[in-house]
Amino acid sequence: MEKKYKVFYQGSLYGHFGRDRAGKEIAVNKSFTWGGEEWLVPSVYFCGKGLVADMFKKVSIESFREFIEKFGLDENSDCDGFSDEQQAEIEAENPLNSDIFASIQFGGRKSDMEFSSSDCWNPLFPDSGDAAEALLDRYGLIQRVCPENTRKYKDVLVHRKDYELTELDNTFIEQLVKAKRKTFG
Repeated sequence: MEKKYKVFYQGSLYGHFGRDRAGKEIAVNKSFTWGGEEWLVPSVYFCGKGLVADMFKKVSIESFREFIEKFGLDENSDCDGFSDEQQAEIEAENPLNSDIFASIQFGGRKSDMEFSSSDCWNPLFPDSGDAAEALLDRYGLIQRVCPENTRKYKDVLVHRKDYELTELDNTFIEQLVKAKRKTFG
């Protein structure tokens, strides 16, 4: 019998702490691009203390292979063999790292992300992430190369017709355009 997947506000991929009840799952199944990275949000969970989102980042095998070869890493590598400067460089260049900070506005009330929990399923080191493997199984996710996929993705800003962009909104858009031009020409 399959173990029921439960998500708690005060928990992580490795366990639950506190006394809150499991959240109610809402299927989302939406993907988006953030900072040139592809993401998938299969589900969110409404919990008594807030919202929990499962988020998956797509990382190509090639980019991860280049990363581990550059630094001579393997599945048993740890920080001991590297200087502080090398560790900082490894962390900065690790394609699995992400600086994503989410917030949601619901019913006119904004809620910022408090914490996160992460794991990695790595096809180069397949025994390295039991929690991640369980999530892949839970959502029926697989990795496959799709050379015929030639779709282009477009970022859009969606707002109500009567919404006027603030100075902060305009600054964000300007910076986004600069970053896009710098990255894609």
